[in-house]
Amino acid sequence: MGKQDKEQCTNLQTMKFVAEAAKNQYPSELKKRFVTGRAFVLYVVNEEGLIQNSTIVKSSENEQLDSVAIQIMKSLPRYVPGMQEGKPVKVQYTVPVNFK
Repeated sequence: MGKQDKEQCTNLQTMKFVAEAAKNQYPSELKKRFVTGRAFVLYVVNEEGLIQNSTIVKSSENEQLDSVAIQIMKSLPRYVPGMQEGKPVKVQYTVPVNFK
């Protein structure tokens, strides 16, 4: 499996995890009122594969949904760290979290 294949697999697994978590953690009171939104969250995977520095870069326009989006990113499973010249490095990602 090449670098691009591994990256696509990681992205797909991340998106599946985020979509399922958003569905399960969607605040019921907002869902009942049909409050929807999409937050874009930037986060860093550190040299150990742990999630750091989750930040909203584009708000869902709802503070509660944004807060849940941050919590979802913090609950991501451990990653295999990015490598550069044979050494683990920090890698930055941005992921949309949809609530609908």
